[in-house]
Amino acid sequence: SKVLLIDAGGSASEEFDTGESIIAPFLRLRKINHVDYLLVSHPRVDHYGGMKTIVEDFSPSEFWSGPGEGRTARYRELEEAVRKKGVKRALLSSRDPCRLIEGVNVCVLYSPDDRANDSSVVTRLSFGRVSFLFAGDIERKEEEILLQSKEDTSSHVLKVPRHGSLSSSTEEFIAAVKPKLAVFSVGHRNPFGLPREEVISRYQAAGSEIFSTDEDGAIVVETDGERFLYWTYRRERRGTLSP
Repeated sequence: SKVLLIDAGGSASEEFDTGESIIAPFLRLRKINHVDYLLVSHPRVDHYGGMKTIVEDFSPSEFWSGPGEGRTARYRELEEAVRKKGVKRALLSSRDPCRLIEGVNVCVLYSPDDRANDSSVVTRLSFGRVSFLFAGDIERKEEEILLQSKEDTSSHVLKVPRHGSLSSSTEEFIAAVKPKLAVFSVGHRNPFGLPREEVISRYQAAGSEIFSTDEDGAIVVETDGERFLYWTYRRERRGTLSP
């Protein structure tokens, strides 16, 4: 099988490496010692901060990102690690065709048009009848562009954009995606009050089951293409759903 890792967390403090302390142990627990594809959806530290460790320790074959450039020394260190390891670089664009990897269709639905734009890449993965949408940090304006593009955004599992901020997850976007599982990636007791209750209510009104990493810990979703099952580490929630 192939392994694609989308983002690797990160914090403003360089003293805590999410790649070393969270992502790498989780991968090794699942007997994953090699990652084929790395994708940084957004050149902000809460998305790429832990990626350097993964580049150095998991022998990736390809490093994917949008055209936006990271503006920090830490991002330049990540790019230097990619260069030193001889990892193939790929700049993602919504104009690129989808890639079929081990039966999984990987499609870039949105990517900023220029290097000065640090907006997120949006990626949709589909396998059989089941689909996943990783919406990164897009905000209302990018959601509108995505919906106007007529791309198929409908997905059973959604990584909610912008950590559940009020600046994203419009009712129109949620209605187009129609997620059965809405997953909020947020830090425990984060100072931004995320996810916002108003946003959670929008997904609940659309019939989505709500998960958040601050309360559920790691959230695992597996599929055979016909149905998908999920479980969480902290609250030990389990279930099986069909498309």
